[in-house]
Amino acid sequence: MKKILIIEDDAGTSAILKLLFTINKFKAFTASNGTDGVNLVKEIKPDLILCDIRMPGMDGYDVKNTLGSCADTAAIPFIFLSAKNELRDIRYGLNLGADDYLTKPFNEDDLFEAIKIRLRRINELQSAYFYKKSNAGIIRRTGKKMSEKEQILVYAKGKPEIIKITEIVVIYSVGDYSNVICSNGRKIFTRKLLRDWEKVLPKKLYFRARRSAIINLNYIVRIDKWFSHTMMIKLEKISDPVIISQRNCKVLKQKLAF
Repeated sequence: MKKILIIEDDAGTSAILKLLFTINKFKAFTASNGTDGVNLVKEIKPDLILCDIRMPGMDGYDVKNTLGSCADTAAIPFIFLSAKNELRDIRYGLNLGADDYLTKPFNEDDLFEAIKIRLRRINELQSAYFYKKSNAGIIRRTGKKMSEKEQILVYAKGKPEIIKITEIVVIYSVGDYSNVICSNGRKIFTRKLLRDWEKVLPKKLYFRARRSAIINLNYIVRIDKWFSHTMMIKLEKISDPVIISQRNCKVLKQKLAF
């Protein structure tokens, strides 16, 4: 039975929603404010969250920001419920990583259709890839190197993003996060250390150019000598060259056999 958490300060609305979900064979939980809602999410790990925006103390935006910053809760489907129906409010909620935004009063059919779509999407991702969640916010096959034919699932702003291994051109380190640049122009900012990427990316295809960058060898278009026995690499689709540290130059030469 799927678990749905309703975070809503209006007792009447909360009771009606709980009754609707119970009748439709969901296990429904309620929280009357944002703080209790966040604590309950960590306790019960719901399959989906419905959250009001206007609440005293921690409002709905704060709830989404808090849950989105934690790897264990960032991927839970999240739908805002609000009487605020201005376009800027809707856009702001979706930019925080919410999966949907329903305005009050909402239609029962629209509500259940939105929930069905979000739950189906999560089920498809889980069943198709057999990945396990890691503490770094990425889903991958635990302890195994990936092949070039596989896809990897990462979370950006709390939403799942699927990337083909062969599409990744370069990964830059940004503190505890990574900036992933793909061959189709996609730029994905996700919580992941480069050393954790190294554990799963195929060595045949990827190379740690320096402490702050991993490159895909298939996208190298030119290699030039640089200062103090270092090298400068130009990558396809990337405007800025990548400088290879002196220590890693030898490794790169061995990989490329020159």
